[in-house]
Amino acid sequence: MFIGLWFIPETPRWLVFHNKVDKARKVLLQRVRHSCEVEDELAKIIEARDSSTQGNSLNIFQFVKRIVKDKAVLYALFVGCSLHILRSLGGAVIVLNYSATIFNKAGFSQKQSIWLAIV
Repeated sequence: MFIGLWFIPETPRWLVFHNKVDKARKVLLQRVRHSCEVEDELAKIIEARDSSTQGNSLNIFQFVKRIVKDKAVLYALFVGCSLHILRSLGGAVIVLNYSATIFNKAGFSQKQSIWLAIV
């Protein structure tokens, strides 16, 4: 997978966001093949870049403040953290990590314990 990463082409959106519009146009021409569609797509990408960079001047404190003000996000954050804590307290991870040892102490052979832990 790491080797394949070097052969993945850059996307036009990434190129536009990094101010490489000519290269993005060239990539779009390779994929879309119609120059009028390429210009439309490129204009949409540039418009999306311009609109997203206008509201990007938040620092971390403003970002947290914005999250805390939104009740739905705060609720989702609370539920997610609660589920994580309950999962940690449940001990399932410990049982999975030590299942081969548990099976071995229950009387199974070493080989059987490993297979039972895998399955």
